[in-house]
Amino acid sequence: MRCAGQSIVGSVALRRVRSCGCGTSEKRAAPLVFFHFRRADGFYGGNTANLYTRLITAIAEHDDVKRKLDIACGPFSLSRRLGEPVVNVDLNQHMIVAGRYLEEQGRIVKGNVAHRGLFHDLKMFKDGKFDLTVCSLAMHMSCLEAKHGKKTVPERELVFREQNRVLRNGGYSIVTLPHTILRTIDLPRFYQGLEQLGFETLPFSGFYKGPEDSSFKVYMAALRKVGKPLKESIDPKLLTWKMDEQGDKKTRKAKEKKKHTIPEQRPIEKEFVSEFTKVSRGKVATIDDLAEEVWR
Repeated sequence: MRCAGQSIVGSVALRRVRSCGCGTSEKRAAPLVFFHFRRADGFYGGNTANLYTRLITAIAEHDDVKRKLDIACGPFSLSRRLGEPVVNVDLNQHMIVAGRYLEEQGRIVKGNVAHRGLFHDLKMFKDGKFDLTVCSLAMHMSCLEAKHGKKTVPERELVFREQNRVLRNGGYSIVTLPHTILRTIDLPRFYQGLEQLGFETLPFSGFYKGPEDSSFKVYMAALRKVGKPLKESIDPKLLTWKMDEQGDKKTRKAKEKKKHTIPEQRPIEKEFVSEFTKVSRGKVATIDDLAEEVWR
């Protein structure tokens, strides 16, 4: 099981770093992680970053979002996309080392602040410190409930609670998820849960795809803080996604019994996607279209 708050690229890199027997020194770990970091361009992570960058640009045209936090940041991914220093948090120390390495190499602008931490416990930050938080392709590593030490905590709920806490009133949160993680029928109750956690779900939220000849598809939630969360815990069903139902132990064991062979990995073709449309109930809209709806 991957650690909470650990980036997708980071999880792969960390396994490689450990398997090669090297330590945590910058000279040995960072180049290895950098190899995986470069692969993000033209692949799912890189194309998803292109999407949320478009959204951040649209928001910045209408509101002040200078103070940014990248949660489960990987090797300072948000900073690289925006060309500006931001505050970064990742559980995987190798990702932070990689980010510093890329700064030294001139691949990322210097001045980033980095913390090692969990995405559901941002205790190193004061209330209302940020204008914008980004958590890209990491939230599906959270559990509805997870053991941390001797305690069992509502991990996924805490991720959203912590983002709400560190955002100023009217601040924004962007969360992206692989499109296979949740379904359209999950969204109404998901948005109800977000409302109880102090967020307004903006019209930008939904499933996005690339051009007609592209296979790219991703889910993005665009949220605005409008108040504080309810004091009591919310119903876990409100934050339950397709992946949670598929992760039921009995179902998983039954499926494993039926599988007698290991499926071959399908090759992933590299594609650069920079044009995106949101598809909802047969309607197609771009980020610019939706921005006009939000700020008209």
